[in-house]
Amino acid sequence: MSCKNCAANCQHDVLGELTIAFPHGENLNLPPIHISQGALVCAACGYAEFVVPTAELEKLREGMQVLNSKSVTVN
Repeated sequence: MSCKNCAANCQHDVLGELTIAFPHGENLNLPPIHISQGALVCAACGYAEFVVPTAELEKLREGMQVLNSKSVTVN
């Protein structure tokens, strides 16, 4: 399969860890979300794709709702 970014045929499945951190603001204490998941990475350009598992996706949605309700500004 060709890379969606550069069309090279250099994609590889790799294991990875990703941490999604919410911005810290006044009275905002959201823990980071840790994801250990496989990713598809293009060795030619570095483009990567991964899927956020359901449980972590729900935590991300909840955190975004908190951010939106607090009107937090990210610099």
